[in-house]
Amino acid sequence: PKPHLTFEMKQWVHLHGRVIDEVGRPLGNQQVSFAGRFSPNADRAQRHDGEITTDADGRFIMPLHYRAQYAISAQMPGFAPATVRVRNFDPTVTRIDLDDLVLRRPASITGKVLGRTYNRRLPDTIQVDLLTEGDYRTTPAVKIQRISIRPNGEFTVGNLGPGIYGLTLLAARDDSSKTDA
Repeated sequence: PKPHLTFEMKQWVHLHGRVIDEVGRPLGNQQVSFAGRFSPNADRAQRHDGEITTDADGRFIMPLHYRAQYAISAQMPGFAPATVRVRNFDPTVTRIDLDDLVLRRPASITGKVLGRTYNRRLPDTIQVDLLTEGDYRTTPAVKIQRISIRPNGEFTVGNLGPGIYGLTLLAARDDSSKTDA
């Protein structure tokens, strides 16, 4: 009998990028993570996660599967994380040049919920979603955090990078309301 050989060809895209701070200085020796799903066939998707370290000039190259969607994220203590979504379904593309991932000092959103009565047993919360760092009409939201509302109705959401955020009041009762900030 003839030997049976089984092999799988993987097509990879090399993603080239750089991590800098808000004034344009390259950030060397920083972790850049990637989390994604790729579909080697139509039946199932597989996870492909990991992280790499930038070189002294803040540059990195990471191999990503071509039939995939990824979240690429850089973070550093004292800075808000920078995250971008990448998707590629074109097998002829072998290189993607990513815009710089810019780490910025974090910002915060403060506010007050009016017209609600505080309930210590069932306090209201606010869910914070990053709607986009690009086109908010086509990019799905990313759940960032959930915060509690103080008894006086005030809240503060901290450690936010640039982007469009959606704040959703998650009432302890059955009603809820949503606003963009």
